Formats: sequence, structure tokens, C-alpha cells
Amino acid sequence: MSTDEKRSFETRLRGYYSEAFAILCERQRRYGPANILAAGTWGVIEQLSNKVERARAQIRGEVVDGRIVIDHLGDQREAILRDSLLDLANYAIILLALRDGEWTAEMRMEDHDGRD
Repeated sequence: MSTDEKRSFETRLRGYYSEAFAILCERQRRYGPANILAAGTWGVIEQLSNKVERARAQIRGEVVDGRIVIDHLGDQREAILRDSLLDLANYAIILLALRDGEWTAEMRMEDHDGRD
């Protein structure tokens, strides 16, 4: 069994959350909360829909023997798909924060170290 196979579910997936969180914080520093507040719940749902369509546009394939076979994406389409999926994760969290009244919390300007 390889070292990678021994890694736990939590260890394997933690990096995705860290990557998405870093992007979320960077964009919050850049744009602030006003655009989300102005868009509201419906606007965030629209953004989620737009990101799904952006992801879907990168994937091409065909039905072979009754199964869908996805074409190789290539570097550019793979990067766009990954960015779209990370955005989807973040917009879902943004919507939860907005609905729970947490979206307007003040942001510390220093890099986030994982602790509050």
C-alpha cells in the first residue's frame, strides 16, 4: 500500500477546503462584501448557476457503448473547470454566510492563519 493510499479521507480532502478558503479570502479582500449584499440570495444563486454552466462548457464527450466518455480536457480547460468548481464551493459558503447573517463580518487584513 502506497503512502497516498494510507492517507485518511480528512487529510486527502482538507487541501481542497484550504485552496477554496484562500481564494475566498483573497477575493473578499479585493471586492469586500458590498457586491454580495447588493445581489442578495437570488444573485448568489445566479452566480452558482453561471459557474455550473461555465464548468459544463469545459466538458465534452460522447456516448460509447451506452456510457458517457469524457474527452481529455487539456491544460486550459482543466484550469477553467477547477476554477469553476472552487468558485461553486465558495459561492455555496457565501450563500450560507449571507443567509445566516455572517457575511458582513469584518475581515482581518493580514493573511489568515487558520485560527480565529
